[in-house]
Amino acid sequence: MGAPESGGSAPEGSREPNSQLFPDALRKLATFGSQLADVLVRHRKVEALTGEKNVIGRQNLVEALAHLGVLFARAPQLNRDEQLEQIAYLRDHLRRVMMESFEVEVYVTIAALWDKESSNSVGRLYDSMAAPLIRRRQLLGHISPEEVETRFDQITDDIVQARRLKVADEDWDAWTNAADDFESAAKKMKSLRREMGAAVDAAKAKRSQLRLMIAGAVGSAALGVGGTLLVQAIT
Repeated sequence: MGAPESGGSAPEGSREPNSQLFPDALRKLATFGSQLADVLVRHRKVEALTGEKNVIGRQNLVEALAHLGVLFARAPQLNRDEQLEQIAYLRDHLRRVMMESFEVEVYVTIAALWDKESSNSVGRLYDSMAAPLIRRRQLLGHISPEEVETRFDQITDDIVQARRLKVADEDWDAWTNAADDFESAAKKMKSLRREMGAAVDAAKAKRSQLRLMIAGAVGSAALGVGGTLLVQAIT
């Protein structure tokens, strides 16, 4: 977060009489209502995407409102730079509400998909079971290894772009664009995981069918041999 705008304290008489805020502090707060609306929309989107409470977002929202409370409660005692500092903290926490939960969701999904500590992770099962069958065209209608790589590269590009915009100094439009990119990456990652999981399920089903066929063939052969031996014994 960049440092608040400097330039020295304005004379006490330049404060707005009712709020005791300096004019540039008031200007920065002028868009607070619309910005808060943006934040709450994305906060709800995170909860809809994950199916869980957005704890990170709620904590940052509480912190943001706390700085707003300090700003108004202590406005007469705060000089211009101190007021701008509280607004900078306020905006920073609003920024975090918008994007950090989406960002965390992306990283958590990636980590779970290719969990090196678990042989049952979807990514590892896809690589070991589904991908070989798909390459041999024995498992049709499922996402190919090449498409997995292409789509993961696209998601990575979204993340890189979002992280670049995330650090833009007090640029609200850049922050909302970063939030959109993180949201897009999170949705694409969950979709990719579902499609890879479907391929794994299909590969498991095919393996089960093959085992049943082998068991059936072995059983038939055993019955045939048994029947032959029985006939020979009788005769």
